Amino acid sequence: MWGKLHRELIVITIISVLILAVSFAFNFSASQKDILERQTYDYLLDAAHHTKVILHTEIQRQNELLDIVLRNAPRYEGQKDNLINLLSTVSNTGHFSTVGLTYRGQKTLMSNGEEINILDQDYYKRALEGEEVVEGPVVLPSSGRKVVILAKPLYKDEEVIGVVHEAYDLDNATKTLLAVLNMQQDRITMIADEKGDVIMGIGNGKQGNFFKFLEQEAIGCSMTEQDLEKAIANKESGAFYYTDIFGETQYVVFAPVEVNDWYTFQIVSGTNLLADQQMLNKIARDTMGKYFLLIFLCFLVIIYIWRQIEKDRLKQINAEIEGLRLTAGLMEGCMFEFDLKACKFLIVKNTGEGAAGHNTEKQILEKLGGFITDTIAEKNSSSLNKYFHEEDSSAVQKALTELQRAGRTVFQGRLHTSDGDYHWYRFYMAVVFDDKRQIKRVLGNVLDINDTQNKFARMQHKAERDPLTGIYNRAVFEKYVNEVLADSSKRQHAFFLLDIDDFKNVNDSRGHAFGDTVLCELTANLERSFRSSDLLGRIGGDEFAVLMCDITSMENALVKAGQICSLYTKGAAKEGLKISCSIGMVFCESDDGAAFDDLYQKADSALYKAKEKGKNVFVVFDENML
Repeated sequence: MWGKLHRELIVITIISVLILAVSFAFNFSASQKDILERQTYDYLLDAAHHTKVILHTEIQRQNELLDIVLRNAPRYEGQKDNLINLLSTVSNTGHFSTVGLTYRGQKTLMSNGEEINILDQDYYKRALEGEEVVEGPVVLPSSGRKVVILAKPLYKDEEVIGVVHEAYDLDNATKTLLAVLNMQQDRITMIADEKGDVIMGIGNGKQGNFFKFLEQEAIGCSMTEQDLEKAIANKESGAFYYTDIFGETQYVVFAPVEVNDWYTFQIVSGTNLLADQQMLNKIARDTMGKYFLLIFLCFLVIIYIWRQIEKDRLKQINAEIEGLRLTAGLMEGCMFEFDLKACKFLIVKNTGEGAAGHNTEKQILEKLGGFITDTIAEKNSSSLNKYFHEEDSSAVQKALTELQRAGRTVFQGRLHTSDGDYHWYRFYMAVVFDDKRQIKRVLGNVLDINDTQNKFARMQHKAERDPLTGIYNRAVFEKYVNEVLADSSKRQHAFFLLDIDDFKNVNDSRGHAFGDTVLCELTANLERSFRSSDLLGRIGGDEFAVLMCDITSMENALVKAGQICSLYTKGAAKEGLKISCSIGMVFCESDDGAAFDDLYQKADSALYKAKEKGKNVFVVFDENML
């Protein structure tokens, strides 16, 4: 190649290389320092973002636990033991919290069974006004512990009757939530309020106030305290550096975490920056020595070596940034790193006994590797049902879209097990992109949440169902009926209101146990008579309601009503007693403005007419009955 070039061109090329080498020698140090400073600020900004993500994720998780108390506490009102059991269950699930329930004007019932008085506390008063409160730090007078308080109003009949709250232990939370973001312990992390009062921090971040910390540590600062306070008051993010009392440069990034007026401060020492710069200067000197010895390779060789140095430098700086890709919860479960090009796991670390759950760890990794290969590497979203329950497919697909867009996601779903069943897991995933923004590695954590999800499902089912018959109670039935009626599609439905004829005489003559049997048998007959898509609920006593959804004709509904009137329960036949029912019916359409209360009133009028006609008949409502 070089033999084909003119001598003049070779001389010009050699002179150009010499000029570039000299220029490179003079400018390398300064330019590298500027780049390293920018990379350092990017590193701190990424850390600030992850701190905010972790804080929001944990507050959301704690609020979900409080919602369980809100949904179930009304069922146990006045039942102290059951309330303590409910609070204890939720408190144990929360790991770092103590949960309490305070009815308006009464002492607080805690998850450990103690009773305390919080009526004068500001967060209690604010929650009684209907506000969802996050307040901290609060120092508990009984133990002196610093906590964050989460409080939510407890409603009954649209009126606030009390407050559900938890004290979130900051010491334990800090060790778990913030420490994962600083595994190399090379920086200071603080979360403080607008006035600088520190709520939680790690390393030297365990200070009382950030501004006092800065006043004690900083000799010279690139940003005045007044400008910093103004930026924080305006909810702005920013960066600056200062020289500490030991003469070292410290780099600072601050950003709002979007919880109250809280801010996060990330500080890293310039010592690491200088070490990188000295190392790069040494590499540059060695490179220039080789350049003069191998000058015949000229410009192309120098460019090649320089590019290799640039790649090595970026790898060294970005190594720490990639370590911040994981979001939250990495202190337990099964952590992994998966290489998409090689389609294999590079790192697997099981840090919790419950990480595998129903599957063995090997089976989980096989399914997880297949899932990542199919859906992320090959982008085959149609294979989701191969790994997850079909009801979770949309949530998993949404999480994969978020992973591609933002580089990180958190989701949960039921993973298919080796015995054909499903098991609940929570997945934390982050990705590392290459220069073309193609995913090259997936980092993450798998956490077994099956016991917690099943416990919540049982509590939810118990709260929604009538304890005797197992069908929907009135409140839940009414909610689902209103959802069907609010559907924008024009579909026709039939609403049945059933009442057992002379049920009081059944109870009086045969006893309540026999009466309960009659109710259960009638429920079984109704479940056999209607479709699984129809809604069935017990309104109260011997009164039942059915919404026959999306009927093709009124005649079908009328035939069904006649069949129900002719039914005899098995329990009644054994006692030689005929059990019949009367039915009031009303037809309606979705999106016609009707609600449950309207249908119930009309069907009740029709039911009254059925009783007047001699019972064991059905009557369809018409407007003359009102």
